[in-house]
Amino acid sequence: MSNSYERMKIRAGWEGYDVLDGRNVTAKYKSFKAALSNSYQAEWITMDKDKDTEARWRCLINPSRLTENFDKKVISIDFDSGMQEGTVFYWDRTEKYWIVNLQQHTEEAYFRGIINRCDYEIDVDGTPYWISLTGPSETDTIWNQKHGIAWNDLNYSMKGIITKNSQTVNYFTRHEVIKLKLSYPDVDTGETIEEWHRWKVVATDKYSSDNVMEIYLKEWYDNELEDEMRPVEEDSPSLMQPHIEGPASCHVFDTDLSYSIVGLDNGEFVVNSNKVKIKNMTETSCLIDILTTKASSFEILYNVNGETKAKLNVIIKSF
Repeated sequence: MSNSYERMKIRAGWEGYDVLDGRNVTAKYKSFKAALSNSYQAEWITMDKDKDTEARWRCLINPSRLTENFDKKVISIDFDSGMQEGTVFYWDRTEKYWIVNLQQHTEEAYFRGIINRCDYEIDVDGTPYWISLTGPSETDTIWNQKHGIAWNDLNYSMKGIITKNSQTVNYFTRHEVIKLKLSYPDVDTGETIEEWHRWKVVATDKYSSDNVMEIYLKEWYDNELEDEMRPVEEDSPSLMQPHIEGPASCHVFDTDLSYSIVGLDNGEFVVNSNKVKIKNMTETSCLIDILTTKASSFEILYNVNGETKAKLNVIIKSF
């Protein structure tokens, strides 16, 4: 038996295999390379499409055996492609974008991972990102009744998967309202009808993966008048002049908002609205609580001997 085992190791060495590794990574990789030419599941994808680094790669894309969801599949591709969790690529034959959601680390010969189809593109601070959305899955409506008036609450919810980086982490915060485009054909003309609807971010999972972030959305009110409002331009005080430092925008019910004076002392903070309250104050800083339930604005003043020396306009946003 010992001689047979030694002869097997020698033959395996000629083929480039490592017999001591029971997984036979080299043999698995050779089978994978052959499948790229002969398999029915072999496909072409493009990474970094429409960029200077655009590159096409041959890969295998198979249905996922763990779900009946047709928008979720399994990709197998050479490690040299640089594929990783969070990568968005273009599947040439289907003309769709897909995102790698989860890598299967048990595969050593090549990269293998779960991919989700991305049907929506969203603008994040001027940069376009493809996002995979699932839902809504609600099947009933919640009704309320009071004083003979009946109404139902917004109850639709969706889950999104997007590439995780500093830009998306800072953008998708709780209470952020985003707009998604709904497209469908007109039954009479066949032309595409486009509608924009608003959704609010209610939670995010920023911790489970280094390169992928899950976003949980709740249906939100469409307000055309609010959409048409021009955003208020925030003043950027000169660092050479005395000024008040602190958040220039906040939300209703926010508490312990911290503000401080730069370049002055021996004065006091004053607010010009009963919608907010100075909770605590020293000569150089203060804490403010928001009392109002509606969108509004107020000014923080810093007075020295009764004369206003610095002020800051603060916008209060509703949820």
